[in-house]
Amino acid sequence: MESEIVEEIAMDVLGKLNRVYVGDLDQQIKKYEQLAEYQRQYFMGTPHSAHWERFQETGKQIRKLQMERHHRLLRIPSNMHSQTDDSNARNDFYNIWSNVFRF
Repeated sequence: MESEIVEEIAMDVLGKLNRVYVGDLDQQIKKYEQLAEYQRQYFMGTPHSAHWERFQETGKQIRKLQMERHHRLLRIPSNMHSQTDDSNARNDFYNIWSNVFRF
């Protein structure tokens, strides 16, 4: 019957979604976000280009982990991951931090 097929497909999809684990990435992202907050506070107190560069590198690492998390949740195969150019990555970085820290 048609309703049985639909239910079977729905149960299959739900079963696959439940197997995705991103807790390890969530923990890493949280640690890097805490580090970025400390770096931001330090940078605001002592503006220096080396501090800003470290802050930017931390932001890039957070973005990389967030993308990996999204890829896992969406089950995107590793050979289909797209690489962003530096201008897009820079815009993404500023968008993330302006939302997180309300610059």
